[in-house]
Amino acid sequence: MLSEKKELRSRLLKEEVIQVLGENIQPKRTMEERFRRKKPTTFFEGTIEQDRFEIQRAINHKNSFLPKIYGSLEGTISGTQVHLKFQMMAFVLIFMGIWLSFVGFFLVFSLIAYNAGEAEAITLVIPGALFLFGIWLVYFSYTYERN
Repeated sequence: MLSEKKELRSRLLKEEVIQVLGENIQPKRTMEERFRRKKPTTFFEGTIEQDRFEIQRAINHKNSFLPKIYGSLEGTISGTQVHLKFQMMAFVLIFMGIWLSFVGFFLVFSLIAYNAGEAEAITLVIPGALFLFGIWLVYFSYTYERN
């Protein structure tokens, strides 16, 4: 699952939750700050606008599988309900979709050639391994980073 929704409940008022978020989210660092390896000052970076926010974990390296977290706040009688959506970046989904399609294409043609007796079984190993590795990479990298 490359997109997941969760809901959290807090006893804090909506304004207090916004204040806590503001204290723990820094603005996104510029490319220059990233190249200079300027350390993040908070655990998250992103934006907060009224009762919505868009954040990512602040890290010192590049990780394409780091999910974006979209959130919204809803005031309730007993506090605040926080709606979260974790989502992998669109570029990564598109790139991996193209890559898996390409490898899958070669896997299918390898299977056809093997069934026709024109190829050895070993020709199935490389595209099959690359296909399984691609699925494993997307699923487990995203799941690890989401948790």
